Amino acid sequence: MKTQRPISIILTLCVFLIPMTGVSAVSQEKATIVDFKVTLNGILINNINSDYPLLMYKGITYFPLTWDYSRFLGIETNWSQASGLVITKTDRTCGYKPSENVINKTSEKYSVAIPVYPITVNGEKIDNKKEKWPFINFRGITYFPLTWHYAVNSFGWEYAWSQEKGLVISCPGGKSDPKETVLSLINQMAFGRGYPLKASIIENKSEGTKQEYTGRVENRMDDSNFTSSVYLETPVYFYDAQINGLSTTYEGLNPHQNKGYSLHFHASSPAGGRAIGLDLMESKEARMMKQLLDFHFIGDTRKKIIGFENMETVHGKSRWKIKTEDRLILLEINDWEGKITEATITDDLFTYNISF
Repeated sequence: MKTQRPISIILTLCVFLIPMTGVSAVSQEKATIVDFKVTLNGILINNINSDYPLLMYKGITYFPLTWDYSRFLGIETNWSQASGLVITKTDRTCGYKPSENVINKTSEKYSVAIPVYPITVNGEKIDNKKEKWPFINFRGITYFPLTWHYAVNSFGWEYAWSQEKGLVISCPGGKSDPKETVLSLINQMAFGRGYPLKASIIENKSEGTKQEYTGRVENRMDDSNFTSSVYLETPVYFYDAQINGLSTTYEGLNPHQNKGYSLHFHASSPAGGRAIGLDLMESKEARMMKQLLDFHFIGDTRKKIIGFENMETVHGKSRWKIKTEDRLILLEINDWEGKITEATITDDLFTYNISF
């Protein structure tokens, strides 16, 4: 293999937060956010909600050089006005610390800049103007391309690519945390394209007959607004709920900003149909739909987690328990497929059993 050959699906390794103040660029270019699976040191990366997602630019995957990402992958970075960005391989690694506070649109083309400040990698000065795949700057962060030269020769990483698992990167001594993969699966499902579901609801006190439902969740991003809708149906009734009002730019979306629920309740016949009143807002159906709309852990919602444990892992399936301030979540995950198959959510009144 030639040392300058690019990896077919290429990545950049992130390292450092470079402030935009004093950072000049020779041009503005366009890049997209990767839409394939990426696993770093055994952790599935959630690019949908990442403040600094992996990018595709000129057919190459680029990775953000944030402080946390760099140390997670065994890289040290330093910045000064005189020397610019200095990147050095080390033998030290740190745990994964995600920064997930936005909702990215993977079909969008985002502006990136080509930096002209000095860049040095392992003592080698980079002439960014002459690079086929130059370093780029996105959201104030420096990104670099995952070419064979950088990934293997400079940093000693191992990588693999498959249609099923996507891009898999590991570094010597890298620290993994399966809990982060679980949270990524939850968040990607919550903010992805949507999913079908089957559900049942049981009242906690009576443990009476459970009501069965079929339904689906549909997500849509229009301009700067993200909308998530839940639909439930029985042989007699149809329910729907919607959350929207995420009305800031993609770069600054807050999943709890201006949140409002719009719920409707009507019979499944042409003659039926009426708006849901305040007296039905706390119905078991409305409560379950709100649980589904809030089924994610990005931004401050991570702080609500007070317990997190792996209950069992057998034959490619794992079971997890997540305790928050106001609910208990039990998950079953198909680890071979990387998919959540079942969730049981219990609040103060009801238990909601959901299969996906």
